[in-house]
Amino acid sequence: MHDPLWFLARQWQFGEFEGEDAGTPLTVRVVTRSSAIDRWAAGDAGPVRPFGRGGVPDLLEPLVEREPVLPGGPGLRARAEAGAALLAALDEAGLSAHRPAFVANCPLDVNPAHHPDGAHAALDPEWLRLVRLLGDRGLADGERICEALEAAADLPAWLVPADAAERDALRAVLDPWRAWYRAEISPPPGGDDAWVGQRLEYHFRAAAGARVFDAPAHGGGDLDWYSFDAAPDASLAEPADAIEAPPERREVHALLASPLRYPGMPADRLWEMEDARVNVGLIEAEPWDLARLLVAEFALTYGNDWLVVPIDVPYGSVVSVESVIYTTTFGERFLVRPTSEVSPDGRWRIFTITSPDGAAREGLLIPPGAVAVQDGPAIEEVLFARDEMANLA
Repeated sequence: MHDPLWFLARQWQFGEFEGEDAGTPLTVRVVTRSSAIDRWAAGDAGPVRPFGRGGVPDLLEPLVEREPVLPGGPGLRARAEAGAALLAALDEAGLSAHRPAFVANCPLDVNPAHHPDGAHAALDPEWLRLVRLLGDRGLADGERICEALEAAADLPAWLVPADAAERDALRAVLDPWRAWYRAEISPPPGGDDAWVGQRLEYHFRAAAGARVFDAPAHGGGDLDWYSFDAAPDASLAEPADAIEAPPERREVHALLASPLRYPGMPADRLWEMEDARVNVGLIEAEPWDLARLLVAEFALTYGNDWLVVPIDVPYGSVVSVESVIYTTTFGERFLVRPTSEVSPDGRWRIFTITSPDGAAREGLLIPPGAVAVQDGPAIEEVLFARDEMANLA
């Protein structure tokens, strides 16, 4: 350390004095425009549904993977349990006098011919055990009770309260029970079906403003930007009677540029000690290992030329960068042009949604997916085998 002239000579030999007198980026001003995902549709012809307009962000995974409710209502066991729960609630409220009306007008039907797949139910041992257990108990059918309550404007004609106070007491029991039954036991038939059985995957579309994104082959589980393709020629009409969609939001971000750092990064100073656990210079690569060579060249030559400008973007939205202007330590201001304009072929992109024809679309898609998805174990495995001799699968 007592020979500064030797250090200066070595720096001159390494070319460290050949600077360009360029300032380092200091402050960055970024202008972004964001549009929220506000509607979605199952498949190619499913009805358009509003999305995320109630103030609380929705999640796409449960909407996409939800199965439609088929007509027919729940099975015998669920009907009996729901009816028993209502009769017990009437007893707790001191309204036991009305139990016979429910049992007489909405009896539990144990005839298998009146239920889906009744021909097989008549021979099912579990069905026969349920019939023996429930047939003579004087229970009411929960599905029939719910249908009677929904058909009546107030109370069914066969349910006559003694006075106004008893009518209010009945409503206090029946209204919560009916809401619970439709939410937990027997939802109304219908719903959107995004499942494509021929391909064993989901197909749905989502839109943010005028931009439509198509998910043609979602296998279930986590949703991310790569699950979607841009659909420039498609459109999703505004749902009828829906809450007004949130407008596009324009924001100005004033930030400090911070150097990019990663484990094993070469030191950007000449005499700085580096981490001995990573030696990029010892990477072995053959002439055809282009990807490995590019990574090594980036780390050794250009690693200290990259800056990070972190921006928080809205959840469940499409974000586009309108402009990026940075100020250097010399007080100079520069406009950063998009890589699509300055790259040699105009196609260098990352995290970009493309259309089926390969054209890139501006904007970073942050889909409204769950932070984590919990999947259960596989219920069954199906093996598709081909028999060449029999010409069968």
